[in-house]
Amino acid sequence: MHRLRQFNAFCNLSIDDWSGKLYPLYMTIVKGGLMNLTVRGIRYNPSDETRAFLDKKLQKLQFAEGYLHDLDIVITRETVGQGFHIDAKLHFSWGTIKMVSYDCYELYEGIELITDKIEATARKEKGKIKEH
Repeated sequence: MHRLRQFNAFCNLSIDDWSGKLYPLYMTIVKGGLMNLTVRGIRYNPSDETRAFLDKKLQKLQFAEGYLHDLDIVITRETVGQGFHIDAKLHFSWGTIKMVSYDCYELYEGIELITDKIEATARKEKGKIKEH
């Protein structure tokens, strides 16, 4: 997956509103279209391997290049017990915002399932819009 150099994950940081901590912000190119992708962790710091796995799984969204502008993913480590809660917020070009989430014990399994939910939501939303 290609990344724009000025928005490299190691250079640009965003601030989480709840904790004030800095988290990497990066953009990813999805088959000719530009989608802003933000991945944040709460009580968890996403590793490079996690980001690479997420990038690989998000290649499913190539069909959404023209209308999915922003995708915000938050990975939260549960405080009680073990496991993760993953939230994804999809911002469409016509102003609609959709939210999907998933609870899991294994992070990589959760990433696979949340990307499936993101893909299904994007396809459903695309079906609602009529081309003029």
